Amino acid sequence: PALSPAEGRDPMAAILTGEVFDQHSGRALEGASILLASGPGPAADICPLSGADGSFEISGLAPGRWRLRVVLAGYREGSVLVELPPAGVRRVSVGLVRG
Repeated sequence: PALSPAEGRDPMAAILTGEVFDQHSGRALEGASILLASGPGPAADICPLSGADGSFEISGLAPGRWRLRVVLAGYREGSVLVELPPAGVRRVSVGLVRG
């Protein structure tokens, strides 16, 4: 069950969703670590991994500008700046290059 604002959930919190893929082949990449390098507020002390379809989701983030880092063995680290809207959802795609 979802928490209501009265139960401690920030009603302005944003959700970041996305996908990680091989920039050359377009193939989804499973097992990439998704790291929040910087942002306007605290982030959960977790490091989600991309799923079999390359997807990921991080919820409960403060609105504002976040730097997202994506790391996977055999690939160069990816980085993207994303602006999260208040109480909204933002989707990003991160292409990684072998290296």
